[in-house]
Amino acid sequence: METNNIKTKHELHELVSALFTTLTPDKQKKDLYAVSFTVYDYSHLMLIISDLIRLCVRSIEDESERGSDSEESSKVNIAQILNIAIELLPIDEAEFLDKSREILLKEISNDVLENQNS
Repeated sequence: METNNIKTKHELHELVSALFTTLTPDKQKKDLYAVSFTVYDYSHLMLIISDLIRLCVRSIEDESERGSDSEESSKVNIAQILNIAIELLPIDEAEFLDKSREILLKEISNDVLENQNS
């Protein structure tokens, strides 16, 4: 009986490892999980974020046209969608772009000065 129980636990552990992949434990915050999805590139990510924001805008516009008497079940959780959009924003990458731009502008400026002095 004990051997069968151990085998079942082992099989269950293998299933959990193989199939429970959507939520990954957050490394910094206990009892929180992270969810990720695949995008082709930053342009694709920005398209997804803009679509989420457009969805919220349309939902707000539709809600204001219908009034507050609309069915509760058909309402979109706008705050949750906007929070997802915020989480998707590539903030660290934007900082990289700013610093890269600064470096490139310095290089261009130095090249212009060198050409003027030549």
